Amino acid sequence: QLERLLEASKMLSDKVVVIEAAVRILCESSASHDAHAARIVLDYLCAQLCPDKPEPECLLLLNKASSQEEFFRGSMARTPYSSRQLGGPLMRDIKNKICTDLELTGLLDDDFGMELLVRGRLIKLDLPVLNVYEHVWLSGAQLEGAGRASMRREQQQQQHTGSGGEGTRAPMVVVYRLAGLDGEATEPIVDSVASLAADAVDVELEFADTRHLGENGGLR
Repeated sequence: QLERLLEASKMLSDKVVVIEAAVRILCESSASHDAHAARIVLDYLCAQLCPDKPEPECLLLLNKASSQEEFFRGSMARTPYSSRQLGGPLMRDIKNKICTDLELTGLLDDDFGMELLVRGRLIKLDLPVLNVYEHVWLSGAQLEGAGRASMRREQQQQQHTGSGGEGTRAPMVVVYRLAGLDGEATEPIVDSVASLAADAVDVELEFADTRHLGENGGLR
């Protein structure tokens, strides 16, 4: 039965039917004290009802300020970086990535030696990269007529269907510069952004399929 269930799950598009069958097999496994089969079915149910979410990411283009070309040895890659490559979730990790790749190791522990700008705004280093992408980069795109809502719908469709890929997503352009070389910074400072939790999926909707457990007698 267990083998048939796993095989059926690959062919059936009706998740409800598969969940109902899994609950029946789980009850039978428990009654027969088949712990191995019960564990496999439980793992399967967890994967169906609460699948692992892919780690969120955004793409980044890291450009040095045009006024400071002569102060940097080399440049960051012209191809976009994934936020997953940074080694951490904060804008500070972008700064440290730049410092490491360009051999500016003396600035790794210095939060004031390098400045990061997004859409002409000075970004505090303790802000999460994904939040800045959402609330500074995409919000700026809306103001410039690009349409934040349509961009997000396109991204969500790509994530849902698996189409597109890193190359098709609009990367956030981050300009880096050494502090003080161009005089005192006059750009507006972004020192806080809203949390992405505000855009979270409705929990009842996200876990709606769990109701099928109760409808089929639950886990006993």
